[in-house]
Amino acid sequence: MRIRAIAAMGLAAAALLTVSACRVEQGAALFVGDERISEKRVDEVVDSISASDRAKLADLNQLTGGQLPDISTGNLRGYVVDALVVTELGQRVAADTGVKPDRESSSVIKKNWELLELDSDSEFVQLTAEAEAYRTVLVDGSKPHRPSDKEVDALTAQLEHTFGQELDEQQKAGFAQFLTSEDGQVVVGQQRQVSDYIAEYDVTANPRYGQSFIVIARNAGPQPLITSDIPS
Repeated sequence: MRIRAIAAMGLAAAALLTVSACRVEQGAALFVGDERISEKRVDEVVDSISASDRAKLADLNQLTGGQLPDISTGNLRGYVVDALVVTELGQRVAADTGVKPDRESSSVIKKNWELLELDSDSEFVQLTAEAEAYRTVLVDGSKPHRPSDKEVDALTAQLEHTFGQELDEQQKAGFAQFLTSEDGQVVVGQQRQVSDYIAEYDVTANPRYGQSFIVIARNAGPQPLITSDIPS
């Protein structure tokens, strides 16, 4: 299903996390409720990415005209933090709702990595593939939602913050048209549900990882278009 594929495309990429002051704890990378995941765990996964694999990712970014996210160590940590939080949150939601993770989504991500000839046994490849299966749990059962003008403005501001620049009037109009389309309403419904889960399960993370959000939908870039922010 096309919308499901859009959600699954979320390769956690671009999702970087923040934490509320009351949850800051030395050595902690993130929390999902009372579950603590250490910075050491994040570093272990990042360190599993070989220099050869990093070079392949960087080469791909160059070949696509810089359209892919920057493959720096800091951004790789962001990828890993996102994958960890999506997996942990998805496991909790699956346990509470009975929804099964979609293993086909994991297979798609693994095949994408194989096309790049990345080490299929690396912890990074395994973790990001696992996260995609649980990302489908987070959007399962969501209902399409036609956003109000206020919600369109908020999502537009969110997108501008993600891109780090203002959209021109034509871009804003095009984005608003997408949000109110049939496909857009499905994605907005998914975003609302994931945001509810973030609040319900008290998801927070270390501020060193920067702006926090879980990617719901991407463009062909693939830059994030719709995200669920994790409050600081």
